[in-house]
Amino acid sequence: MKNLFLIGFASIAFAANAQLYKNQSINVVFFSETPIENIEAVAKKASSVINFESDSLVIKIPQSEFHFKKSLMEEHYNENYMESTKYPYAVFRGKFDQKIDPKTLGSYKVKVKGYLEIHGVRQNREIDGTIDVSDVVKIHSVFFVKTADHKIEIPKIVFSNIAESIKVTVDGQYVFLK
Repeated sequence: MKNLFLIGFASIAFAANAQLYKNQSINVVFFSETPIENIEAVAKKASSVINFESDSLVIKIPQSEFHFKKSLMEEHYNENYMESTKYPYAVFRGKFDQKIDPKTLGSYKVKVKGYLEIHGVRQNREIDGTIDVSDVVKIHSVFFVKTADHKIEIPKIVFSNIAESIKVTVDGQYVFLK
């Protein structure tokens, strides 16, 4: 599925003679902080492509790749909250607010305007981030996702254990797609 995703995106991008970069590694962390319990999960297997010609970014994260310290939390996350078999991916697709030349070294503060789809619900978003260009391209972003915005139902019995707004941190490293 990952290769199909990259091939499909790459074929569109190459038609436009694009400057296309694929992820070498992506780390997505979400953190829920409440007075009762903090919950953290990490996903390291996401697919992503940056097209500097069209100033666009796509990130696709398999929900089942989020891993927790407690296996029961992971089970509840996939089965009860995210319904990972029904909604297997979280996807962000957007465009940068500025032109970035991947041949010009530097650090760029950007806004990426697009949509975030989680749990089958697509929400328009504008997400702040940083793109660092050196021998590789790196992205970094921290933003918040409200569970209600994506119709993720939290049972009343555990409502005080899970924050209504989840902090998401994304760090990625990209290489030129040859």
